[in-house]
Amino acid sequence: MKQLGEGIQTYNQAVMEYNAGQALTEKIQSTNHILQAQLHICHEGKEELDKLEEEQKKIEARKSTILAKIDNAVQDSWPHQVELEKFMQQQADFQEKEDDYKTLMSARAKFLVNLKTTIQKHL
Repeated sequence: MKQLGEGIQTYNQAVMEYNAGQALTEKIQSTNHILQAQLHICHEGKEELDKLEEEQKKIEARKSTILAKIDNAVQDSWPHQVELEKFMQQQADFQEKEDDYKTLMSARAKFLVNLKTTIQKHL
């Protein structure tokens, strides 16, 4: 009987260990399934990041090209800006003297009318 009791106890212990092993196997499989899903998300994220990095490189290249064009345009426009400033200063100078010019031209016109009248009277 003692052997039978020990055999049953050994059997029960083996069943418990087997059940614990089965439960552990199920936990491992469940955890692996979760990790596989997370790994898939990581791979997708990595692919998306790689695409974004590639797009960023293209954007940086375009940005450099655009900045170079802007810089060239600014440098090309510099002589024209200097010329425009010169013209604007000349215009400001003219506007300051414009009234004087108009007064002189009006006085000249009056003088010519008076001169013409005087000449006609003496002829």
